[in-house]
Amino acid sequence: METQNALVIGIGYVGIRLVEKINSLGIKVFGLSRNEKSLEKLEKYDAHKIYWDEKSLLNFSLVDNKINFVLSTVPPNSIGNDPVLNIFNKKLSQYKGWLGYISSTSVYGGENNQIIDESSECLPQTSRGITRLKVEKAWLNFGSEIFRVAGIYGDKRSPFEKLPDKKTYLVDKENHVFNRIHIEDLVEIIIKSYTNPRPQRIINISDGNPCNQIEFYREACRISNSKMPKIYKINEIKMSDKQKSFWLSSKHIVSSILKNEFNYKFIHPNYKSGLKAIWKMKN
Repeated sequence: METQNALVIGIGYVGIRLVEKINSLGIKVFGLSRNEKSLEKLEKYDAHKIYWDEKSLLNFSLVDNKINFVLSTVPPNSIGNDPVLNIFNKKLSQYKGWLGYISSTSVYGGENNQIIDESSECLPQTSRGITRLKVEKAWLNFGSEIFRVAGIYGDKRSPFEKLPDKKTYLVDKENHVFNRIHIEDLVEIIIKSYTNPRPQRIINISDGNPCNQIEFYREACRISNSKMPKIYKINEIKMSDKQKSFWLSSKHIVSSILKNEFNYKFIHPNYKSGLKAIWKMKN
């Protein structure tokens, strides 16, 4: 059997969960990060640590290390370029294995909660979305699969971490919803793509059951028997440009690929299921 080695670029919230899953499948993992504390987490999984140093990265060989799985979780930098492609451009042009890039549903834009699947036109309304779409095209040129991911939640990234903080507040905007995906489903879908590869495939990763911010927190409060944070109308609070960008578009993300090609059954098909599981894990 061919040796299977994986390179996960970016060992953040998503990256470390991918390392954990890949390791459980008996695949050797190389983890790449600028953050030394993140790299220390790899020791638990007997993974090779690679510190983000341009000179050492230029000397890293995908062929010599028998890498046949490469996934980048790294977002574009402040000037709109992909820092991974800046270094790995030549390496990826000769690479023959599976390639994946985590993008965002911000590439779509969207108004009035319209239903959007992978065939929908991309009309980004924010600078983040415009940059993401540009970077996606660069990855597609190398045959990468693209994962357009909704808001990620899970253990240590949920309302339960914010509810004890008295400064936490919620925003009320009429008919505005957010799309979400539980981290466990995100990881499973990426692995399913790897085991059923199709170069340049684009997949929306969302549970297909959006809700507004208040509903999300209300369910978390019900589960944890906590008090609801204060709620402000959107015109009552000051926001940074980046904060405002999250409230510009409201859409309903679905995935024809997950439904028709993968026949995927969600571990957490909606936020109620996901929040319940997170609370159970915490207690």
